[in-house]
Amino acid sequence: MIDLYEAYLADWPAGRFSGEASARLDALWRTDQGAFVRAKRSGSPVELEEFMRAWPRSVYLADARRELDAIRVADDEAWRQALAINTYQAYDTYLATQSWGRWRIEAQAAIGRLREQDYQAWLYARRVDEIWAYNNYRSLYPWGYWYDSAFYRIDWIRGGRHGR
Repeated sequence: MIDLYEAYLADWPAGRFSGEASARLDALWRTDQGAFVRAKRSGSPVELEEFMRAWPRSVYLADARRELDAIRVADDEAWRQALAINTYQAYDTYLATQSWGRWRIEAQAAIGRLREQDYQAWLYARRVDEIWAYNNYRSLYPWGYWYDSAFYRIDWIRGGRHGR
């Protein structure tokens, strides 16, 4: 009903029944239906769980459970994809799209591990300072922070650093 009253008021804000629709809508927002709609629109599993605790006998309880299950399934799928890709961008995408995700701490830790691996690989390539080492870095870390620097270093070495 909330959606219907909102649609009516959006289409006919000064309509003949807008006062009555507005009053009914205000009353609905104070019911379990209003609490459910707010929780659902938030997209937050925490809000949905709070709704279920606050309104344990609501006719919208099953809908809330379905919404919560759908959020969790989407979150798990997004996390599975991030793990499969295993790049900064994949974990950043997970963090950006799953604002309530239960894997957020793991995603942040994975980003930290990848940054450290990237850095150590770059340090190794710099110590060796040969074309093959930079190519190896670029093939292993195409998303790496120093990817472009490795390219420029290869170009510089080919330009005659070692008399080549």
